[in-house]
Amino acid sequence: MMKEDTMQKQRCFAVNSQAQEEKYLKFFLRHKCMVKWIALAGLILTIGLFTYLIRHNLFNRPEVFERFLRQHKGWGPLVYFFLSFFNTVYPIIPGGLGNVVGYSVFGPFWGFTIAFGANLLGSTVLFLLARKFGKPILFAFFDKETINKYIEYLEKKSLGCFLAIVYVVPGLPDDLFSMLVGLSPMSLARFTQIQLIFKPLTTFLYMAGINNLFSIFSNLLGQS
Repeated sequence: MMKEDTMQKQRCFAVNSQAQEEKYLKFFLRHKCMVKWIALAGLILTIGLFTYLIRHNLFNRPEVFERFLRQHKGWGPLVYFFLSFFNTVYPIIPGGLGNVVGYSVFGPFWGFTIAFGANLLGSTVLFLLARKFGKPILFAFFDKETINKYIEYLEKKSLGCFLAIVYVVPGLPDDLFSMLVGLSPMSLARFTQIQLIFKPLTTFLYMAGINNLFSIFSNLLGQS
């Protein structure tokens, strides 16, 4: 009798879970169009911002950024932190290019520290959102076929090793994989540990490399 009651509770839980998932799915799909428009606006703003910075050689003129920070006192790091956090949760500035500005403005140490702290917090939020809402929240950001393809692929791999590779290789969609891992049995502690081990060096080298690249472009445009 107790076994039958337990099975009945499990069936009820499965039904309620499915109903809740359908509710979440309808909500996130309803807002998917808005999400795409935000991404497009972010891309346009990013192109405009970096075109301006390169044309005015601002990557080689840190005194301009220092003057801005003095005028705004302690607000600069706080604003940069929240922008980096938001861009991790939903990357309106593609490719982590916002980190390059932070590297130029705050210098290598503080630029990296603020950006990495915001990125760590943002990735954790993505992990927890996926754990709370399940697949439906991923469908608001990515195609359903893409999500199902990655889930099927990850089921055959060592999740920890694969996540480490994602964090080490620049350019991979770590926001997507942070959410996918949230669907898995991996604990938050293990997820955070992998980030702390594999993300810092890659993030710093990426910031420094891209910043130097933009500096070269600025010099070339300044000579022409």
